[in-house]
Amino acid sequence: MHDVTLPASLELLREELLEVSPRDRLELLSEIGAELPAVDLENVAEFERVIECQSPVYFEAALTPDARIRLRISVPPGAPMTRGFAAALVQGVDGLEPEALLSLPEDLPSVLGLADLVSPLRRSGMVALQARAKRQLLERIAAASHSEEDSGR
Repeated sequence: MHDVTLPASLELLREELLEVSPRDRLELLSEIGAELPAVDLENVAEFERVIECQSPVYFEAALTPDARIRLRISVPPGAPMTRGFAAALVQGVDGLEPEALLSLPEDLPSVLGLADLVSPLRRSGMVALQARAKRQLLERIAAASHSEEDSGR
């Protein structure tokens, strides 16, 4: 279907999703959404909002001190498909090196077999979440690089 390389946990999820019927795929995505780690509501005020999403979706893509991805996403329970995609993204790249997120295909929902199962608006929101997370991570990497340069002077 799609010839891409994904981080191991995302590849496993893709295989699971593509093995089941479209109806079961949506159910599985909803179950994954229940696993989205909770975010402290006080922190959400500092997160970036994904305005392309119908539901209020907020995220932060940061770097840990050892240059690993720290991805936190807040999606209300009333948006199970978006929540499932967000949980898959967190499970797939959180704690890995930045390249894990930066090398993901631009349309990850299609790669996961969701393109024909969710509305175009919802898919657009998922793609926007992924793209914005990549952009924010690149900004964090650049800021960390500048900090290292400044401390070396």
